[in-house]
Amino acid sequence: QLFDTKAGRSDIRNALDGIYDGVYETQGPTKKGVFSLGGDGSNINVVLTASMGISRRISKSFNIGLEHQIMHSGNDFLDGINSRSAFDQTNSSDIMHYTNIRLAYNLGSSDKRTEPLYWLNPLDATFNDIAELKRRPILDLTDEDGDGVIDMIDQELGSPAGYSVDTRGVTLDSDRDGLADGKDKEIFSPPGFEVDSDGVAIVPTYMSETDVNRIVDAKTAAMSEAIDENCGKWFLPMLHFSSDKYDIKPEYYGHLHHVANVMQMCPNTCVSVVGHTDIRSGNDYNRVLSYNRAKSAVDYLVTNYGIDRARFILMYGGEETPLSISGSAGNLMNRRVEFRVCITGDSEMVRPEGPDAGSGGSKSGSTYSGSKNSGY
Repeated sequence: QLFDTKAGRSDIRNALDGIYDGVYETQGPTKKGVFSLGGDGSNINVVLTASMGISRRISKSFNIGLEHQIMHSGNDFLDGINSRSAFDQTNSSDIMHYTNIRLAYNLGSSDKRTEPLYWLNPLDATFNDIAELKRRPILDLTDEDGDGVIDMIDQELGSPAGYSVDTRGVTLDSDRDGLADGKDKEIFSPPGFEVDSDGVAIVPTYMSETDVNRIVDAKTAAMSEAIDENCGKWFLPMLHFSSDKYDIKPEYYGHLHHVANVMQMCPNTCVSVVGHTDIRSGNDYNRVLSYNRAKSAVDYLVTNYGIDRARFILMYGGEETPLSISGSAGNLMNRRVEFRVCITGDSEMVRPEGPDAGSGGSKSGSTYSGSKNSGY
């Protein structure tokens, strides 16, 4: 009676635990007419398995499922209890079943991972194609603005009549100056310049090389005329010499440089170079000495500054035109070479007759016996 009561179920489980201890204490029953392997007394039976479950897709890589499975063996040899007992109330055929929870994770890279095919509906591709067809607009060949591009793909529905458009139906602006070609009077304006209201590039007018040369020549000519007008107004210095000498002292190189600058700025100016002496020595001697002094000055300018010799008139005066009365200081002032712009009556003088007069000497100009600036 113990097995017929609900309270005895616990005792039944305990009894089963004692039987299932891994030791074959009794010979298991066998069923005649059932195939066995090697005559070892075992039975091989067909088992019918059925299951039912539900799964939930959490993400592309993870899903969860609940499943219940039933296995029907068609015999009473699974639970260790024979149904042919007077106290047994189990079925004559044992049925084993269990419930499980499944957690599934799809391995592999997330970019290349393919989900299990049981999530794929075989009709998905067909449904997607049908949905795409439904989304397609109905073909409409209307072209309201008459630009040759139908309104369905026209990105500028109100293009002005007669204006050229591109494949999108947008009015052309070939030079991208902000003015449509239909209104642009210069469709291909040069890039980088502003345009006026008609689309014409505002390009500054640049002078050519010929224009520049013409302007320079005109200004140079005007400057030359102005210089020529004032060339006769230049102050030209004079040189002083040591007694009985015609060499040029270094302290007068600056004076000659000034004369050369004036002549270079006044290319049409003629300069008279006149040599003089003091009253010492005879007149014939002094005339030759004054000539030598003037020639020394002319040769220096021609050699060092490249001035044409023809622009000089060499003249001499000997002792005949003194600047000061005789005396130490007066004699120095009289030993001179004067420069002046040629005047009417000036003419080239050849070397006068007379003895060789004076010497070039070797005085460097670095030693002075009096005033450094005056040369004595």
